Amino acid sequence: MNDVKLDDEQIYITKEAFRNMITHVLRFGHDSLETNYEVIGFCLGRQDEDGKTQLINAIPVSHGKGIQISISQSYIDLIIKIEESYKEQDIKVIGWYISHPSNGVEWNEQDRKNHLSIQNNKKPKAFSIVFDHKLLKKENNFGFKIYRLLDYKKGDLNRFKLIDFKIEEPKTMDYFKWVKKFAEDFHKSNPILINEIREVSETIPNDLQEIPAPIEDFEEKESLPLERLKSSNTEFINKINTFIYGDIKNWMQNIDQITLDGSDKLLKLILEINGSISSGMNNLRNWSKQEIISLTDRVKETAKDLINKNIDDQKDFISQIKKKQEKLEEEAIRIINEQSKNNTEFIKAKIGSFHEKIDDLKTNQIKVKADINNIGARILKTKNKMDIITKTISNKLKEIIDNKRNENINKLNSMNTKINKFDKEVLEINEKVKDLENSISSSLKKI
Repeated sequence: MNDVKLDDEQIYITKEAFRNMITHVLRFGHDSLETNYEVIGFCLGRQDEDGKTQLINAIPVSHGKGIQISISQSYIDLIIKIEESYKEQDIKVIGWYISHPSNGVEWNEQDRKNHLSIQNNKKPKAFSIVFDHKLLKKENNFGFKIYRLLDYKKGDLNRFKLIDFKIEEPKTMDYFKWVKKFAEDFHKSNPILINEIREVSETIPNDLQEIPAPIEDFEEKESLPLERLKSSNTEFINKINTFIYGDIKNWMQNIDQITLDGSDKLLKLILEINGSISSGMNNLRNWSKQEIISLTDRVKETAKDLINKNIDDQKDFISQIKKKQEKLEEEAIRIINEQSKNNTEFIKAKIGSFHEKIDDLKTNQIKVKADINNIGARILKTKNKMDIITKTISNKLKEIIDNKRNENINKLNSMNTKINKFDKEVLEINEKVKDLENSISSSLKKI
């Protein structure tokens, strides 16, 4: 049983990296293709010691039907060459991506085995991104998930992390110009949306198998029939409708040209028959000149009838095609108007919601400003009270200190007076003692 844990880490994906990956996936996997192909590519970026990961660029590598090959030494050599090319930009291969059209974005066992060739001691935080373009139709779904093995050192394929991600928001017109070009090409059966590394480099791994012939060898097929537009990805249908008129007109012109070419071939065949018959009649002049003329006239009449019939059939065919064209144009206009109406209502709703949020922000700003003013007034009032209290306390302390000082001075003076009085009394006692001593001494002498 697989042990899947949600990692606290978040991978930051730049808009350029996401554009390259999703374009590669959709080039070989979308609703107008008879066969959807899986794609594989490498992710370039930076990983710091704190665990922060930036996916800065993505390199499309290959595509094929059911890519279940191992990431062999040829791929490892290619990774080394890619990292050497991006050495000055200080970015390395930090992961890889693969698509499984219509099979979901779960990390299958073969993907995990391949991942062991990427996640190793040199790249312990390497990750794997799994795409399925079908999921793009779901709301708030970018059609992919990101995984990493929990214990790559032991080769444990059953314990892995599901990693969170954040995609950079586009802030320049260049990105939206790319979206416009993407929408213009997307309705083609084989759009040239992005080149793989094999299409821009002579050096490719030997084991990149099951790759179709170059795009230039394919003849571009007709545009999507109008009835299939409804099943196309909703992200691009409004762009597709804009360009469908030109495709329908080109298609009609091609049909008209094919019909005229057929008429020319039929006329040429009739003339060849006429020439053959005339030549045969010349060989039979001896039989009957009148028979030759009569037969020639009949052939000419038959040819004329055939040409007239073909012209009438062609006119009927053109008339039917024009009716179908008008019907298709009406349907296209209806779809365009419907999409335009829906988009207009959606934009109006978004604008209304945006205005409401702005009004709420303005109200909150006024409220915050009022609160700040109230707090300022309270602070000023409190400061004034504190000044008064401080002054009062200062005066009280000064008064107490002065009183204590005066009281101590008085006590000191009183003590000095008492000491002086005591000194006097001591002196008097000393004099009396001396007198007594003298008296005793005198009495002793008399005795």
